[in-house]
Amino acid sequence: ITIEDSVKADDLEDVTECDSYTLQPLTNGSYYTESGGTGTALTAGDSIETTQTIYVYVAATATCSSDEKSFWVMINDTPTIEVSTTNISCYGLGDGTITVSGLEEGETYTIQLNGTGGDLSGQSTFGPGNYLITASSTILNNQEEEVVCSTTEEVVITQPAQIIVNAGTNKLLTCTNPTATLVGSASTNDEIGLSYLWTTSNGIIDSGANTLFPVVSGSGIYILTVTSTNGEIICSASDTVQVTQDITKPTAVLTAETTELSCSVTSILLDASGSAGGDKFLWKGGTTESTLTVTEPGDYYVIVTRNSNGCIDLERITITQDNSKPTVTIAGNEELTCTTTSIILDASSSTVHGTASYLWSTGA
Repeated sequence: ITIEDSVKADDLEDVTECDSYTLQPLTNGSYYTESGGTGTALTAGDSIETTQTIYVYVAATATCSSDEKSFWVMINDTPTIEVSTTNISCYGLGDGTITVSGLEEGETYTIQLNGTGGDLSGQSTFGPGNYLITASSTILNNQEEEVVCSTTEEVVITQPAQIIVNAGTNKLLTCTNPTATLVGSASTNDEIGLSYLWTTSNGIIDSGANTLFPVVSGSGIYILTVTSTNGEIICSASDTVQVTQDITKPTAVLTAETTELSCSVTSILLDASGSAGGDKFLWKGGTTESTLTVTEPGDYYVIVTRNSNGCIDLERITITQDNSKPTVTIAGNEELTCTTTSIILDASSSTVHGTASYLWSTGA
């Protein structure tokens, strides 16, 4: 009598996989979708894509009874997502967006910059960079262990090139230079047109407000705004420049001991040295000293200039002349005698101009 051991079907452990499970080769038995060797027969290498029980069945022989084992195949579907983005509208705004859709209930996703760091999915806007979106679904297997299935997608958020604006160097307005030309500049790496606008709240723009080189004539803060237009997207950048003003005039002071020439006063010294804030002098006639000696009547002026800003002040003076001679009248033209031993000579009736002085002599 020969006693044969019954053949035992392979006893496989339950499995949990993402999306599908590939049946492994068996030592004993065959795969079936139903118990007792019924249902669909499966072979090693077949892909199981739904959660189900798989049976391993050994058929009975003339001498051995059949044997069967089963194991549980749990399939967790990897999330399928759709990712859409909008790029940053203008340089530096950081208003890019990432929208993730297509997730089923219980599925989650994370967003990481360059695939590292914390989860940014709670943000509503994003700066420029490469972002990794990871969508996951998690289930528990029969051993109460988490099985995570995930998929990733990379997206890029871009931004336009920076508009570089320079309003130029500060300017100084003076009496010599009452206007100034501002020199602005602007550039961008994008091949788009730029427009320019100068504005000021306290200055004066004479011309060129829509160019890089406006002419201004007032102190204040001037703002250069450069705008780029790309379809419906309008971006701008600004820079400021300050214009100051120095138009402080000197104070011309012109003095003289007298303003009238006469027979006794034949010259007068005009003096402008007491002027305040001036550096140089220019008299009528071209003299550049601080004083001027005049010998003729007339209108005279001095121009005092401040070198630092070219501002001037002018002071005038009128010199008159009186060369009228006095008319001498002497009363008391009498003859001395033995009885008239003295005579009073009286010149008080003489005609004089101004204050007179008298000098008597015998004429001998």
